[in-house]
Amino acid sequence: MVMAEGGIDYERREVDIIKKEHRLPEFLAISPPGFVRVMITPSGEGAA
Repeated sequence: MVMAEGGIDYERREVDIIKKEHRLPEFLAISPPGFVRVMITPSGEGAA
């Protein structure tokens, strides 16, 4: 909501925890503890 209010471009992606997508190696590379809410900055850093 803050991103939209600030006019900041963003892309929302859904992660299906039932299918354990938050445990896939690609996702764990972004969020090692497997937290579902993640933001990737323009520099490529992931923050949960």
